[in-house]
Amino acid sequence: MAAYPLSNFPALLGGRCPRCHQGKLFSTSGWHPTTFADMPPTCPRCGQTFEPEPGFYYGAMFISFGFSVALFLTVGVAVYYLGHDPELWVYVTAVTVGSLLLVPVSYRASRTLMLYGFGFIPFDPAVAEAVAAGTYQIPAVVRRRRGAEFRAASPPDEEADAGVAGHP
Repeated sequence: MAAYPLSNFPALLGGRCPRCHQGKLFSTSGWHPTTFADMPPTCPRCGQTFEPEPGFYYGAMFISFGFSVALFLTVGVAVYYLGHDPELWVYVTAVTVGSLLLVPVSYRASRTLMLYGFGFIPFDPAVAEAVAAGTYQIPAVVRRRRGAEFRAASPPDEEADAGVAGHP
């Protein structure tokens, strides 16, 4: 029996790396008010990059918007039936409190769905087995990047651009 989920669905629900299904996508607890959004640049177990391209997670805003609409409708209908059509301020308060309480859940779920749905990172059983056995070696380029802050693109090299046509 494998020590990791073989299917993408349990790994997605658990917030695990899409490549090895073992490394955590987020560094801290989801309920810590200041660090719930901390996400390492690479998987701590297999070294897979969690940001396939610069600005990748901008698309997660649309997924989060869908979660917010579902929350607004659910809370609105619940307040209507449970409160027997109360005043407007009750609706606004209930939706605001519900939205604020579920920000960490919505944020993490939208990023995880974005990575699994649009990151095109397939599950690799060979890597998962090697990671589980403790024999997988993280590539050297990832090990060098671990200590520094991850940057998707380096700043432009002005000396190299000097000879490019149309560049001053």
